[in-house]
Amino acid sequence: MNEPIILHVPHASRVIPPDVRADIVLGNAELEHELDRMTDSFTDVIAARALVAPGLYARVVASPVSRLVVDVERFTDGSEPMEAVGMGAIYTRTHDGEVLRESIDNGLLDRYFHPHAAAMTDAVDEALAEHGCAVIIDVHSYPTERLPYEITDADAPRPEICIGTDEFHTPRWLLDAAREAFADFEIGLDSPFAGTYAPLKHYAADGRVASIMIEIRRDQYMDEDAVALRDGVERVVEAVARLMRCARLFSDRDALASQTDVVERARTLAIAAHEGQFDKADQPYWTHPERVARRVRELYPDAPDESVAAAWLHDVVEDTCWTASGLREVGFPDEVVDAVVLLTRTDDVPNDAYYAAIRSAGSFALMVKHADITDNLDEDRLAVLDPELAGRLRAKYAKALIALGLAPQRASAAVPPTVRKE
Repeated sequence: MNEPIILHVPHASRVIPPDVRADIVLGNAELEHELDRMTDSFTDVIAARALVAPGLYARVVASPVSRLVVDVERFTDGSEPMEAVGMGAIYTRTHDGEVLRESIDNGLLDRYFHPHAAAMTDAVDEALAEHGCAVIIDVHSYPTERLPYEITDADAPRPEICIGTDEFHTPRWLLDAAREAFADFEIGLDSPFAGTYAPLKHYAADGRVASIMIEIRRDQYMDEDAVALRDGVERVVEAVARLMRCARLFSDRDALASQTDVVERARTLAIAAHEGQFDKADQPYWTHPERVARRVRELYPDAPDESVAAAWLHDVVEDTCWTASGLREVGFPDEVVDAVVLLTRTDDVPNDAYYAAIRSAGSFALMVKHADITDNLDEDRLAVLDPELAGRLRAKYAKALIALGLAPQRASAAVPPTVRKE
């Protein structure tokens, strides 16, 4: 394993071994209907497709059998609240309260529950040994319409994405990462389902184990009646991949914070943060901040290291999972983070106000924006674009330079206000 991420997929299987099937009292058609309702269909497919994204790796731990055989996420010590509706580790009731089986074979726990728990424990232990942390992403889905077995209010919201958390195992950075990754979806927190998975060995005892549950409302990726994937699945896959990338980035925060050179720290973070992204010329996106950092040095030979760090980071808040608070957490100085925030475009700030704020602030933000526009106006790069697009970009950035007080004819001579070092 070379990443600390573990994708947990507990409820995707429809497999029921023949000897277990013999103990289930439902007819074949009734059983298929129950599987349709209770299976988190295609969550294993979503996890597998997310792993295809460039630069991503995670261990996937999935239950090999249906939750109607044994539910690997239940407690077995008598504290499981779902036992009240006949859905402890081994179900005796269906989703609508009908009899599923008349007796419980505890041997199923030895066959399936305990081996699954051991596999998760081993995966977490390996991540801890190699990385000093483990990040569990617990992947589920839930139906659009409430099922009778659910211990939730009948009128509880059913958002497109429900994020489940644990007070001990879900740190703020992981919750922020999930919110960012699924920002294009309607999100609910711990409703209609709450909690997330951690192995009992580590549960409420080892803060190095971070975990978050992602419940995907099924209409977002499948036809619930036909139990078939639909086009929306790729949108979900991309969001899960973003969460994996976010989780990996934030899990490396201690290593980032330990880097004493501010430019090298910014370079490391930017390359990792932009991994899998490409620019208009179909080049790896991180090469853009690399060039902007170099151009800051060229345009302003006396520029401090902090301005070069801001150049490396100038797009990470706008285009990746990183936030301003996250940058501060890994040790970037306020003047660097403040510059990045100024350089970050938001939908509620018009262009004129955006450029005016950078011009007024001067210093690092103006240096970096000057270098950014200079790179975007590079004729060698514009030459590989569609001529119409290249023309629009030339006009756009020429106007931007004027708004910044860096008119094209004198841009190379412009010098932002002096940076004062305390």
